[in-house]
Amino acid sequence: MYLILVNFSTEQIYFKSISKLILYMRNFLFLCILFIVLIVCSTGCKKNTTSTKARGPVWLVFSKINNKDIVDDNIYTIYPTGGGFVWFGTDSGAISYYSGIWSSIRDSLSYFIYGNGTIIKAQKVLAITEGRQSSIWFGLDGGGIRRYNRYNPQRAWQRYSPNEPDPINRIPSDFITGLVADKYRNGDVWVTTLAGVAHYLPSSTIDGIWYPYSDYSEYFTSSLVRSVTLNPANGWTFFGTHDGLPYVHDENGLQWGKFNLSGPENSPIHSLAVDYSNTVWMGKTFGTTSWNPNTTKTNHYDASNTNNQLPNQKINAVAVDFFRPIRWFGTDYGLTRFQDTTWTLFDQTTTPELPSNKIQALAYDGKGNLWIGTNMGIVAYNPEGFEY
Repeated sequence: MYLILVNFSTEQIYFKSISKLILYMRNFLFLCILFIVLIVCSTGCKKNTTSTKARGPVWLVFSKINNKDIVDDNIYTIYPTGGGFVWFGTDSGAISYYSGIWSSIRDSLSYFIYGNGTIIKAQKVLAITEGRQSSIWFGLDGGGIRRYNRYNPQRAWQRYSPNEPDPINRIPSDFITGLVADKYRNGDVWVTTLAGVAHYLPSSTIDGIWYPYSDYSEYFTSSLVRSVTLNPANGWTFFGTHDGLPYVHDENGLQWGKFNLSGPENSPIHSLAVDYSNTVWMGKTFGTTSWNPNTTKTNHYDASNTNNQLPNQKINAVAVDFFRPIRWFGTDYGLTRFQDTTWTLFDQTTTPELPSNKIQALAYDGKGNLWIGTNMGIVAYNPEGFEY
């Protein structure tokens, strides 16, 4: 059965079938709900004039020097959860912040590295995400994935690696470079590694199934995939590689595509972030590129067209304000903000609150605080004052 919707005022949307209409309505409804939730979390709380809770300083520094519960100052990744926790990956496991309280997980994230007749115990966490039922997933630098099921004490921890006895628990490599979970929609998880990507599909059991890199290798020119990001509004997932941006979405099944970097803009992608409009920002070895798959609009930025406010160095981390035109880029030479059309560089000279110029991780929490991970501690930034 076919159906055509005639344009209403300026909207010109046509559907060839009832199934197309249903799919559109489902995605539109989900986007509306997510928009309301994010607005309430990110702005509603900030605008509550009846609250007597005082704000903190614009820049707030945390480190093991002033807090004994912070076990390591070398921060590789930051992930704020929907429940108000902020997780940090370090050389010494994971640490978390919640309403002024710090805690850590170390032993459950331990693994061993063998080589040259030596055995090294490690706890290095390079990626964190939150899956269904508030499970926390940790990507390790040589130890695979550890999944923490906070509300299932009988099976609190699960492990995924290339050597698991059950094939459904195997991933391409123990060396994890990125993790994302589509927690608001279907619970899918994507992992990027030094040996390709894998895709986790939940099931009615707690285990689910990992689909291997061989199922998706045709969309990648190399198995080395350095980063991944996901748009929570529509499930579009983007992968950072040495020569471009493969992406996948699930409208009518998994649909793949690739944005190719070419010419002087072609350099490896190390970090990614995406905003509500589906514009993805790529942190590269040299500069940043933004691209929108819906409009195909592309922009390239480096030191030459930012008045040297964006250093010509590898961009370790990217963060975007989901609804406002504010983007942040972390390099070894400081922190750069791109707001509207203005570029601004923050480093230890202009911003002594920064414990280091080496910015390794960036993320916004639901209160509008920007969390900044360096090799010498954590900084939180909020122009209206830190919201506890």
